[in-house]
Amino acid sequence: MTDNPYNAEEQLPKATSATRIAKHLGLTHARAYLIRREIQVRLPGVTIDTSTARRLAVFPRLGVVYNRIQKNANTTTMLLLDALETGRIRSIPESKGQHLLFYRAFLTGNFSLERARYMVIVRSPYSRALSSFLFKFGFMQHTAMTRYGRNFDMTPDAFYDFLCWLRDGALSRDLHWDLQLNSLALPVEVFTDIIHVEHYEPEMRSFLSRTRLGPTVGETHIDFAELRRLGSPHATRAQDKRVDFFTPQARRLVGEIYEADFKAFGYAPD
Repeated sequence: MTDNPYNAEEQLPKATSATRIAKHLGLTHARAYLIRREIQVRLPGVTIDTSTARRLAVFPRLGVVYNRIQKNANTTTMLLLDALETGRIRSIPESKGQHLLFYRAFLTGNFSLERARYMVIVRSPYSRALSSFLFKFGFMQHTAMTRYGRNFDMTPDAFYDFLCWLRDGALSRDLHWDLQLNSLALPVEVFTDIIHVEHYEPEMRSFLSRTRLGPTVGETHIDFAELRRLGSPHATRAQDKRVDFFTPQARRLVGEIYEADFKAFGYAPD
């Protein structure tokens, strides 16, 4: 294999099978290659970001391509979509398993992009930044110094220091607090369905009614409270804590750091 597996694409015959591509490039690089190839066929002129292509999960029975974003009800949503796809609620590792990833569906010939719905879940930059802070330096405090070289107390002043740290170069160090736009494998306009964390249940029910399972699936009994319990064992309740942590200076700084997300997803800075 070449030092840069993507260069090896040039050696592949145009009509080669997905299985041969996987053998030639290896599964990890084949996945990114297959995603890019199929997207370019369906959406000429769209350049897919192969570094974030792994964030795409596919659900053939639902006809859904889901772009996962950290701290945006990701685990809960994977549990829900996997349960509807397979007919049972499985463990978190199973629901996030390799069989849901894009390249696997192409290798088995079980999915086409033609009538897929492209879905992403977005969140207010205010609550997402606070949630990342509370999770990484609260729940996961024991690993923070090793991973990031520093730690923060759970106080409003420390939260502002955290935001300054992001502004001064640490923003891209973790997808939990990076721009949501940087987790998108496709341009925003490609997504047929954008769900907001703040209105998760009604918007998700509406979305499900538009999938291949038909208009009644969104009306069926789905225990969202139980899914949230299973998917968020370390829920930070950031939305409820905003008043405790956000000083005027912190609000302005979030507006500055996450300006692109505010504009892309229709959230208004305070």
